[in-house]
Amino acid sequence: MAWYAGCVRAGNVDASTRQQPLTLSFTVRALEDAYRRERAITGRSAWRRAYRNVAIVWLLFAGWDWLVAPHDSHKLWLMRLLVALPCSAAAALFGYAKLETFTRWSQLVGAIGFGVPAAVGAISPVWFHELTPFIAFYVVTMQCFAHSAILLRFVYATAVSVVVLAAYVAGIALGPPVARVAIINGMCWALLATMIGLLISRSFDQFRRRDFLKKRQLEEERAKSDALLLNILPPSIAERLKRGEQPIADRFDEVTVLFADVVNFTPLAERLTPERLVEVLNLIFSTFDRITQEHALEKIKTIGDAYMVVGGAPTVRPDHARAVAALALALRDAVQTIAVGELEGLAVRIGVHTGPVVAGVIGQRKFSWDLWGDTVNTASRMESHGIAGEIQVSAAVVDRLEGAHRLSPRGEIDVKGKGRMPAWLLESRDASRSSTG
Repeated sequence: MAWYAGCVRAGNVDASTRQQPLTLSFTVRALEDAYRRERAITGRSAWRRAYRNVAIVWLLFAGWDWLVAPHDSHKLWLMRLLVALPCSAAAALFGYAKLETFTRWSQLVGAIGFGVPAAVGAISPVWFHELTPFIAFYVVTMQCFAHSAILLRFVYATAVSVVVLAAYVAGIALGPPVARVAIINGMCWALLATMIGLLISRSFDQFRRRDFLKKRQLEEERAKSDALLLNILPPSIAERLKRGEQPIADRFDEVTVLFADVVNFTPLAERLTPERLVEVLNLIFSTFDRITQEHALEKIKTIGDAYMVVGGAPTVRPDHARAVAALALALRDAVQTIAVGELEGLAVRIGVHTGPVVAGVIGQRKFSWDLWGDTVNTASRMESHGIAGEIQVSAAVVDRLEGAHRLSPRGEIDVKGKGRMPAWLLESRDASRSSTG
């Protein structure tokens, strides 16, 4: 539906380009259906009020009946009770129908619910001669209601207007003789009311449709903005940011952090064209993104040719260590699949550590949700002091895995800024030969 957004921005959404000239319906059926459904959802309560008020107006005309036709007022009351009130009440009650039914039939039911009583009233001089001099006022009033008060689309309001006008002409023609001046005056007022009503109804319909298009455009832009935000931030953090929460900062007592670095990428970059280099890097990290999403973990960021993921934040989960371990194995397998042909020799070096972190959103432009703390530093050191093609984990990770994966002890390693630390290599999900040495 990108075309209608462009039309709204360009200011050229009009009947000659995107709507039927006579009915004002959108030429794209799906858009017309969406418009009618939205009108049904937002307008049902107003619809019920409108036809309830129309029923009240029918009753209020009883006083007018008594003034202009005192001898026949009881007959007019009977006509209102048998025709006008039931029709308007039925239309009002139809506002409680199921949404699908209301969307499909409301305009036809509304046109009948108002048009039939209005037409019967317009032709009433045939039976009630005293009404002939006053019926033009009645027709003008009904035309005003048809085009403004009862929420009919332009095409249905026009149909009601034509029927009422035709009934008025028939009442004049079939009723008793009336002075020519009175006929001319009445016809002029009726025609004028009809023309003004048509213009008002058309303007209302056009306005509602343009308002609908603008809302759809705003929804489209909001969806794009939300999608962009979700590409930057976790959903729960994005929602907090949209609610205006500032600052966004949390402490997590225990998470598992993974760093993955593509090994031998720099020599490869010297052999490839810039276009091919970006293509390969995009392939690797797009694959990483897909796998991370499949494991319901949270990507934090990419740093050059390194990739950072966390388990257990911002959504707390007790199996964060096992989930990240499974992810690490899947990432390693994925790179092995990609490293063929000209990419032979590519490998991934992965480091994993478990511990507490602080997390939050920083920045006003190009902001990001990030992690801080010794856990992050240790996970990074597990990666940088690791072995190409291997997954190196700390003792904290081994404890949380609880024998669920096969591990090989690497012994103590010198870690920059940390001194000597024991480390293990994660080999597979098969724990039958696990060793924590």
